[in-house]
Amino acid sequence: MRINPPDMEAAMVNFKHILYPTDFSPYSTVALDYCISLAHKYQSKISILHVVEVFLPDPEYLTLYGEIDTIYKQFEKDAEKRMASLLEKNQFKKLDISSHIIIGKPFIEIIQFSRNNNTDLIVMGSHGKSALSHILFGSTADKVVTKASCPVLIVKHPEHTFVMP
Repeated sequence: MRINPPDMEAAMVNFKHILYPTDFSPYSTVALDYCISLAHKYQSKISILHVVEVFLPDPEYLTLYGEIDTIYKQFEKDAEKRMASLLEKNQFKKLDISSHIIIGKPFIEIIQFSRNNNTDLIVMGSHGKSALSHILFGSTADKVVTKASCPVLIVKHPEHTFVMP
C-alpha cells in the first residue's frame, strides 16, 4: 500500500489577518515590505498597531513638560501623524488596512491585540540591540515570539533592500 504525501497547497497556511506592529523606526519599516507582500499573496487584512510605551517619568521631566496625561496625549498626537504619513503611501492600494494606536507596554499590547483580533500572523522588525541590553532586558520581538498564539515573522534590518517578488 502506498501513502501519498498530503497536497502541499492544502497544507499551506492561509494568513487572512496579519498584524504589523510598528514603532516607526527603520527596523520596523523594513518588515512592512514583507507584510505587504504576504498580504497581496494571501489577500489578507492588515492591522497596523503602534503602542505608545508607558513609562514613569522623572519628576524633573514632569516639571519641564507638564502633567503625565498631557504628555501621553502629545505622544498620541505624534503617533497619529506618523501613522497618517505611513498610510499615505501607495503600497497600501487594494489592501484592507486598519490602524490602531494604544498606550501600554509594547509586547503585552501586541500579544493582547493579536489574540483579541484573531490574527493569523505577526510581522515585525527586530532592533539591533547590544548584547548586554539584550541579555538584561530582552527585546519586544523576543517576548512576542515567546508569548504569541500565532506564528511570528521577525525581519532583521537587511544589508540590502527588499525586492517585491
